[in-house]
Amino acid sequence: MESERAAGAPSSAGEAPPPRHRSSAVPLAWLYAALIVYASLYPFEGWRNPAVGPLDFLATGWPRYWTGFDLVSNLLGYLPFGVLVFIALVRVGHGTAAATWPS
Repeated sequence: MESERAAGAPSSAGEAPPPRHRSSAVPLAWLYAALIVYASLYPFEGWRNPAVGPLDFLATGWPRYWTGFDLVSNLLGYLPFGVLVFIALVRVGHGTAAATWPS
């Protein structure tokens, strides 16, 4: 019985299993999200007030062109965030299927 307790199995008295190993993925994901917000708002001065409403861009189409720099910078910016969120979801107890597909 003592060897089972030492291995981390709950005892028959209804004790809870030992706490899971805490991961740094959750705080790192939050920190990376804050970094994305910060980078999205840069520069913080010199903004102009456009003549359209703040949500009018939702009714417009896609831009006429895009550049390779846009594609690469978005991949390099958001891919690590997705990986951190995936690792955080797996580490807090969601399975890999639950972390990849919303239920």
